Amino acid sequence: MNDDEEKKKDSSSPKESDSEEDFMSDKFLTVDENLKTKKILTHKQKIENNKIKLEQSSRKLDKKELLEMTKKALVIICLRPGATLGKSQQGLIEPLKINLEQQKRKGLGSTSKVAIENLKRKFNRMDEVETPKLEEEQLKEFLKRKNHINLIKLDEIDVKKARNVCKLLDMQYDVERNLFWEIERKERLIDDNIGKVVVNDIDEFAENYDTSTQIQMIASYLKETHFYCMWCGEKFKNLEEFAEICPGQTREDHDL
Repeated sequence: MNDDEEKKKDSSSPKESDSEEDFMSDKFLTVDENLKTKKILTHKQKIENNKIKLEQSSRKLDKKELLEMTKKALVIICLRPGATLGKSQQGLIEPLKINLEQQKRKGLGSTSKVAIENLKRKFNRMDEVETPKLEEEQLKEFLKRKNHINLIKLDEIDVKKARNVCKLLDMQYDVERNLFWEIERKERLIDDNIGKVVVNDIDEFAENYDTSTQIQMIASYLKETHFYCMWCGEKFKNLEEFAEICPGQTREDHDL
């Protein structure tokens, strides 16, 4: 019995091994590789299809834009789309006739004069349409220059006013000389034989500083020395009251 059982076991063992499949065999590896290759090819095909679609849509857009540009160009040169360049076949067969009855009092050149006037008016209208931007820029530049000139004039007025006020306040405190308002008078002999003398007024302050600097210097002097503001037109008790009431040391600070 033991020999028979052993034989049965031996005969059954190869069947069991045959039933177990080897997933690492060439059969399965080949199938996996085929699937991968197929997926890669499918993906590449999708990319290629999308690329073709994009190129087609881009061509359509380019054609559409080109068509629009062509239409605009034709409009600019006053040519209808579909028409041909050059002379049309619908020309005049007979020459223009001169209406002598209408020209009796006007003369033969009057019609051409009217045409010239019409042409001038047409060009004037074109200028009115095409040059508003240029005129606007010129106007801005003109207003800018005018504003600059007005500011210079205001500075000159402020300097004159400040120097006069400074002189009056200094004289109240017996100040006899001050560069801010003093104008030195110098005599110069120009002819010894006749004895002619020329008197020149020398304003060193005005010669050495521009108007804007003159205003700043005098305004600071009036504030520190006399507690006075030329734009407020008021003399304060002290610097504390000056700082509390006066808005600033420029014309712009006073909204003038």
